[in-house]
Amino acid sequence: MSHFPNIAYNIVAIGASAGGQKLMLQILSALPTYFPAAIVVVQHMNPGYPSCFAQIP
Repeated sequence: MSHFPNIAYNIVAIGASAGGQKLMLQILSALPTYFPAAIVVVQHMNPGYPSCFAQIP
């Protein structure tokens, strides 16, 4: 059963370019602890750009 009306699946996809990492972390940290959907994160990363995703608990 979906928690959201008029959709077939409980999934949210969030994508950003290499510069969107901080904003993506702000969005994810603002979601409730028991968010009723799966979250898929897609991040384009430049190999030379430092990433803080490894520090996410």
